[in-house]
Amino acid sequence: MPRKTVRSKTPKTPKTRDPAPLRPNGEPWQVPPVMRDRLKGLVRLYYDMQHLRIGAGNRINPTGEDSEDYLDAEAVEILGKVKKDFEKMEAAIIKVVGRVLRDVPIARWLQAHSGVAECMAGVLLSEISLIPVPSHTKTSAKTRCGCEDPGGVACKDKGYPEPFTTVSKLWKFCGLDTRDGKAPRLEKNVKAGFNPWLRAKVIAVLARNLIKTNSRAEPNEDKLAEINAGRAKKDKPAWTLADWRKEAIRLGFTRRIEFPWMDHAVYVKGPWAPVYYEYRHRLETRRVDVCSGCDGTGARMPPDATAEEKREDKKRVECWNCEGTGGPCAWGCGADHRDAASARYLAKMFIAAFLVEYRTEEGLPVRPSFQEEKQGRAHGGAGAGAGARVRGNGRGGNGRTDAPAPGSMSEEEAEGVDTLDDVSSDLEGGADLGSGAE
Repeated sequence: MPRKTVRSKTPKTPKTRDPAPLRPNGEPWQVPPVMRDRLKGLVRLYYDMQHLRIGAGNRINPTGEDSEDYLDAEAVEILGKVKKDFEKMEAAIIKVVGRVLRDVPIARWLQAHSGVAECMAGVLLSEISLIPVPSHTKTSAKTRCGCEDPGGVACKDKGYPEPFTTVSKLWKFCGLDTRDGKAPRLEKNVKAGFNPWLRAKVIAVLARNLIKTNSRAEPNEDKLAEINAGRAKKDKPAWTLADWRKEAIRLGFTRRIEFPWMDHAVYVKGPWAPVYYEYRHRLETRRVDVCSGCDGTGARMPPDATAEEKREDKKRVECWNCEGTGGPCAWGCGADHRDAASARYLAKMFIAAFLVEYRTEEGLPVRPSFQEEKQGRAHGGAGAGAGARVRGNGRGGNGRTDAPAPGSMSEEEAEGVDTLDDVSSDLEGGADLGSGAE
């Protein structure tokens, strides 16, 4: 039987869209396509390594109700070495990313904010690009507008459409927009319309880092005892609450925030942590007639309910958001919902400030926000339209603004906030700051 000859298929040349080579002022782009592709590969590789390292660690020390130790000592030792190798590779990748971004002005602006390091700066600059690209290629031009551009570089009618001319377009790309009053979700067989990977990093990593690194919770008695136990191991004297506050102020946490819904006061620094706490206060004090957690019934399924219990509608408990009344109560389904909404709002404000700075650095026009342009409102702060540009004192330093932080509070809301002068005078006078807001 004669053998069949298999003809090798000639690989198809991928369709390319040559980006605009230079900025409008004739200078090269800060993050050209070659650098952006390299950054994207490095950042994605870093998170791949991180995923494998966490998986190896979970096999060494399994957690959860049904977890059990099924590895012998030799396997644990091998996985321990693998985990250390992953940590070394992650550190090496971060060094390369830092070298790539070393001379990029917008990257220095990003890293000037406490909570944004090389990796997160690489995430934003590799996924978000302001370089215009042609609307379509020569091949697709025939089916769209009949453009007969011989070079296939740009459509004669549309040319190079500029991306992210408004912050709403960037929010939609990041998955931070709203559709019918709700955040977009992934649906089966439906195009997402946003970047799910970028949204996860912006909300779960960027926003949380901005909150954690720019705020310090005032310790209670148990937490202070835990701190003093650690200091005793290092042969250091014990701290009082006043000593802790003075140290927090020395480290730059010069603003004290305490609202009635908070379990403890919080010291913050920079412009971004107050955005979260002020917006969270707005949600906690906003009253709705019908509870969103139980739809006004006063009972709901607990978080630990199984899928079968949810299907059979069993094991309902008193709603913890409205305390069984069905309303009126605070906005949302619970404290976790309000926390997530506040972190999402913080991410939106930071992305807005990032777009203003990025377009300014690239010499592109900055369009005012919808509130400023259409509604005539005057907003101040780093995250409002073409508002104040956040400066930094170098890599990892504290951000400063030329105007109050975005989402500034009203006089009534500001009653729960102490300034540096208020805190310093109280400490010098020996007053107890733990009594709450006046």
